[in-house]
Amino acid sequence: MKNEDERSALIVAEAKRIIELTVEMNVRRKALDDLDLRRKETGISLARLVGADIGEGVPYGRLPINTALAIIAQAGDDGISASDLATEVDKTTGISVTAGKMEAALSAFLTAGDIRLSAGIYRPGLGRPNRRQGKAAIGAPTDRHMVLEVLRSSPVPLGVSSIVKAIEERFHLKVPRTVVSPLLAKMRDRGGAVIHVGQQWTVPKEGMES
Repeated sequence: MKNEDERSALIVAEAKRIIELTVEMNVRRKALDDLDLRRKETGISLARLVGADIGEGVPYGRLPINTALAIIAQAGDDGISASDLATEVDKTTGISVTAGKMEAALSAFLTAGDIRLSAGIYRPGLGRPNRRQGKAAIGAPTDRHMVLEVLRSSPVPLGVSSIVKAIEERFHLKVPRTVVSPLLAKMRDRGGAVIHVGQQWTVPKEGMES
C-alpha cells in the first residue's frame, strides 16, 4: 500500500511538473514573440532612417528595400552575403524575398554607388549609406542640396576641391571628392542644374536667383 501511495504521489508530482513546464514554455514563447515584434519594429524604424525613394517598377515595395539598405549599412566593410541579406529582410519585415529579386530591386542603388555587390557580398558604397543614414537621423541636407547651395552662394565658379571645402565650412559635413564629382556630372547631364566651365562648376543664372 505504501509503495502504491508513493507511486501515486510521484505521478501527481510529475504531472504538476509537466503543467509547470508547459506554463513556462508559453511564457517564454510569448516573450520571444514580443522580442520578435520589437525587432521588426526596430528594423522598420531603422529602414525609415535610410529614407531612400526607390520609385516605381521594382520587385518589392519600399519597406524591404529600405530595410536591406539599413542592414547593408550596418554590415559595414565586413559585408553580408546576398542569401543572408534576404533572410534578414524576411525576418525583419515578415516579407518573403529572394536573393535574385532583391538584387534586381537594389539595382538602382548599385548603379548609383550607394551599395556594392562583389562575389555575392553586399557592402556600403564608399560610405554613402552610412552618411545618408546619419544625415537623415539629424535632418541634415542632402549632398545635392549642399553642392547647389555653395555654388549659388559663390560669385565665381568653383572647382571640386573648393566645393568640398565650402561644404565643410558651411554645413560642417565632409563629402568626399569621389561623391561630389559624379554628382556634379549627373546634375549637369540630367536637367542642367549645374554648368561645367573649364575645370570649374557653377549654376545657371536662373538657378542663382531662385
